Amino acid sequence: MAEAEFVWGDNVLMLKVTVEAGSKAEGVIHTYEQISMILEGSIEAKVGNEKKVLKKGDAFYVPAGVPHGGTILETPTVILESCPAPARSEKQEWKEYGVTVGKPGP
Repeated sequence: MAEAEFVWGDNVLMLKVTVEAGSKAEGVIHTYEQISMILEGSIEAKVGNEKKVLKKGDAFYVPAGVPHGGTILETPTVILESCPAPARSEKQEWKEYGVTVGKPGP
């Protein structure tokens, strides 16, 4: 389970996600690129065929169309993500992954 706080404008979204240890996501693919930074905790992240353990202060880049995911290693793990503002259908996709909205933007 995850809790998300986010704000978005016309073209950009900033998302802070707090996730529990053991949570997993696999094979996630977006039509846009994404940059993420670990603010607290750690994650074994996989981008394409590369797998790496990332800790507080580490960041990673996901190109558009590249499968990615990971396993959360510590509770809590807090991840800050930046990407283009998603379409309404992609916001629905977050709910399907179990992300609950903490503080939505305008």
